[in-house]
Amino acid sequence: MLLPDAALLAELSGYAHDLGKGNVRFQKKLRGEVEASDAIRHETLSAWILDAMRATGSPFCPESLLNAWKQIAGTLPKDRERIPFGDTMASAMDVVLWSVLTHHGALGGKLGNPHAVRLRPHAEVPWDPENLLLKGSPFSDDTHDASRWHDLLDAMERIRLRTENLDQPPSYWEAVLWITRAALILADHRISSQTFLGERGTIQVFANTKPREVSPEKKSHRGKPRKAAKEPQRYLDQPLSWHLTEVGKLAKEYVRLFSFDDLPSLSETTVEAILAQRASSKDSRFYWQDLAVDAVRDLPGSTLVFNIASTGAGKTLGNLKIACALRPDHQRLAVAFNLRTLTTQTYRAYAEHVRVPDPAGFRRDFACLLGERNGLPQDFSLEDEDDVNQEEELDITGAELALPSWLSSLATHLPSKTLAKLVAAPVLVSTIDWIVAAGEPGEQARHAQALLRVCSSDLILDEVDSYDAKAAVAVMRVIQTAAMYNRNVIVSSATLNPVLAQGIVEAFVAGQRMYAAASGNAKWHMALVSDVLPPVVAQPESA
Repeated sequence: MLLPDAALLAELSGYAHDLGKGNVRFQKKLRGEVEASDAIRHETLSAWILDAMRATGSPFCPESLLNAWKQIAGTLPKDRERIPFGDTMASAMDVVLWSVLTHHGALGGKLGNPHAVRLRPHAEVPWDPENLLLKGSPFSDDTHDASRWHDLLDAMERIRLRTENLDQPPSYWEAVLWITRAALILADHRISSQTFLGERGTIQVFANTKPREVSPEKKSHRGKPRKAAKEPQRYLDQPLSWHLTEVGKLAKEYVRLFSFDDLPSLSETTVEAILAQRASSKDSRFYWQDLAVDAVRDLPGSTLVFNIASTGAGKTLGNLKIACALRPDHQRLAVAFNLRTLTTQTYRAYAEHVRVPDPAGFRRDFACLLGERNGLPQDFSLEDEDDVNQEEELDITGAELALPSWLSSLATHLPSKTLAKLVAAPVLVSTIDWIVAAGEPGEQARHAQALLRVCSSDLILDEVDSYDAKAAVAVMRVIQTAAMYNRNVIVSSATLNPVLAQGIVEAFVAGQRMYAAASGNAKWHMALVSDVLPPVVAQPESA
């Protein structure tokens, strides 16, 4: 039920995510009539509006929306830091409220206890409750836009009725939230980058603006430049009702990305070729790999593997063989490194040692991604849709493959064709700075994109002892994310310390707990492999 529930809640989140933009002051800001800062962020207002609408128990309709606006305009001056949900993810509506409130990075993107982080209204912006009222009466006229508002609220009411009585534990809703929020962010970025092609003449409430094209400089009959009339640098673009409707519909479609239907995987012949590379004798320094492969082969559930083989013992290829032994069918891998040099070296090692029958098979199945940001964090908490038109350039090699039909159709809506390749490639060898965003909700679109990859792949993390404390915590969040989707995780280091190992185990267990809540399956294993000791496999009693 997780994906169907996530699809419904992503759709509702999209319909509601920017309701707060309808206020008088935000509309003045779009028209350049007031300064850019808001007394209250629009996504915060959106969450409060939705919370006020659901609190009455009345159907979602124009009247309930207007009443919600009036309510918050009257109560917020004394309650400007209120967070509209409790300490736990207790219901489907909590998932929607979390997604709406954090879709621009509010709370730092932290999907934990919201009351540990304060909302920060702009104290320097003059406070006027009248500015928080909905601008005009956008659904009272006999216009196409008014009809669109009515259809939007009808759709919201339909989903409210279908989800209000869903009863699941908090761990289940936490797992749903990761998908719902990621789908919302991807959809919001995609729709915001488009230009509205309909009539704008009677529209009262807009969602965003676009830069106005600068026309070539005109000259007078004497050859001198004419003095151009002053025009605003940006123009009002998407009606808010249209923007909300389109984001909701696309967010629902984006949940399909997390179903991983028919995603390309390593071929059976390639997996067999990898596993067929065994040591020539028990005296070989690579014989430990054969023991490790035999120990973990076909273990049910997901497995956390610690590979502490010595430097020079062949951990790179050993990890690949272990991964294929754990999941010989439909094997997909994400392999992450701290350094670009190690990333390219591993990609070349795979190219040299993986015996693919088809010469073009390696370029088809293996991709290499080199990040450009050196893992530096960015603050997305003040972004608006006007800020997200530029897509990140990604340096990717390989992945020369045909996309599944369903992914091809969605790829026309994805931020870039490169992202579709990153999702589809059976094996992705990448710098950690891109992969780590899967566990960093505050990274916004980068988080959503990396999440698509991590939750559809088993994970190999090499040289985990090379990270500082802050980076190690970020890596643990990636491990938790992978475990939440029942993926195998192989952690490799010749010098793994006990404290780091304990943190990795706890992160994996936390992810498995959410997976168990969503699936009812709590079976998983932990393995320790080395070139100096026999492999050890254990099955903990529970997560």
